[in-house]
Amino acid sequence: MTFWGLCVKIEEKEARGTGGEMDNNGQNQGMGAGVQPPIQPSTQPQVQQAVQNANIQGQAANFQNAAETGERSVLMAGLLAIFLGGFGAHNFYLGYKRDGMLHAALGGGGILFVIIGTIVLSIGPTESIISSGYGIRLAVAGILSGLGWLIVAGSYVWGIIEGVMILSKPKVGKFSRDADGKGLMP
Repeated sequence: MTFWGLCVKIEEKEARGTGGEMDNNGQNQGMGAGVQPPIQPSTQPQVQQAVQNANIQGQAANFQNAAETGERSVLMAGLLAIFLGGFGAHNFYLGYKRDGMLHAALGGGGILFVIIGTIVLSIGPTESIISSGYGIRLAVAGILSGLGWLIVAGSYVWGIIEGVMILSKPKVGKFSRDADGKGLMP
C-alpha cells in the first residue's frame, strides 16, 4: 500500500470515529463511540471570494457608468496635473478651457523663449568675442533662455500645486467639481 492510500484510510477511520466499527444502523460501536464527526471545512474563503467578485464587478460598473455620464476621476486629474500640469492637461481634462489655455500658453511660451535664446546664441560668427558683438548676443540669449526657463518652471510648479490640491479631494472649491458642476469620481 502506498503512503497516500494509507493516509486516505486513516482519514476515513477518523471520519467515522477513532477506529471503531460501525453496526448495521451506522452507529459507531468501538472506542470512538459518541465522537462528533469532523467539522466541514469553512465556507469563509468562498464567501470572501464572492464578496471580492461583487466588489470588482461594482467597481467596473462604476467606471462604465462614469464613462457614460462623463464623470471625471480625481486620480486622473491629479496625475495629469502633476506630470503635464505645465501645459494645462488637467484643466482641459476637467473642462476648464480658459485655465488650460493659460497654462498651455505659459508652458509653450517659456519653451519658445528658450528656443529663441538658443538660436540667437548660435547664429553669427564666433571667432572674436569683442569684435563680432558676441557679448551682446550672449546677454540677449541668456536673458531669453533664463526667462523662458523661469516661465516653464513656474507653470510646472503651478500644475504640481494644483495636482496636490486635486488629490487632497476638497469638499468645496474649483477642484471638487469639473467645469460642468459634476463631482469628481473618487
